[in-house]
Amino acid sequence: MQEEPGWRGVALPHLQRRLHPLPAALLLGVVHCFWHALLFLIREWDTARSDPGQLLAYLVLTVSLSVVLSWLTNGSGGSLLLAILGHNSVNWALFAVATLTGHPVATTWPAALGLTLLAVVAARFLPGTASATSTDSRSETKQA
Repeated sequence: MQEEPGWRGVALPHLQRRLHPLPAALLLGVVHCFWHALLFLIREWDTARSDPGQLLAYLVLTVSLSVVLSWLTNGSGGSLLLAILGHNSVNWALFAVATLTGHPVATTWPAALGLTLLAVVAARFLPGTASATSTDSRSETKQA
């Protein structure tokens, strides 16, 4: 079973009752990172962890991924399908790199930085994020 029913299906709606979508997504990304932090101690885990900087890369990756997946979830009316596919696409891409090269992924930084760029675009310009939602909710409030 995928994690997204818990992250985006339960935690995100609860957080968004108290926080704007962007801070909720950022907080959820931090929680997601530290939820997995102990896996950095397990040799069999397939995430890059050659140095302490990889934990920082993983934090950047999970926070950025959380913004993107929260945007997808909010933009789809709460549907988890796109979040599940998005989460798995990151996992599958990292797995594919390792499989195709015959070597484990040595660093998470390229994925983290790529997702950060996507998260900035989602948070700044696309509907379903904090800035777009706040603008939409303000206009709805004025009309009511």
